[in-house]
Amino acid sequence: MNKKLFNENCRVMLEAKKIDMDMLIQAYANLNAQVGKYAYLKKKYANTGYMNGGNIWEFETAIKKRNVIEDLIKRQFIMETYDIKNSIQDMEIYITKKCCDELVELIKSDDFRVIV
Repeated sequence: MNKKLFNENCRVMLEAKKIDMDMLIQAYANLNAQVGKYAYLKKKYANTGYMNGGNIWEFETAIKKRNVIEDLIKRQFIMETYDIKNSIQDMEIYITKKCCDELVELIKSDDFRVIV
């Protein structure tokens, strides 16, 4: 499956208010990569005169979104954080940031159905 096809399928599922494990794992991997990126930038610019507030905000936002995804995976699929992190090792990330954000918002709305 390619990135475009995955995200088209993701949009259809989100419009139908359905979530599956592939979407959750992809979103977790995407957000985990964002956390790593902004953690690096936050640390890199911590002791410089550069305004670091944007990096800190992005870092904290990505962690909050990742926690939403992680909590749902733990509840619905009974996986531990260690197992989730192992499942994303060397994974190619297909989901876009926009689809990931929409998925998090759908989960927060609590108006969805998990497809097993």
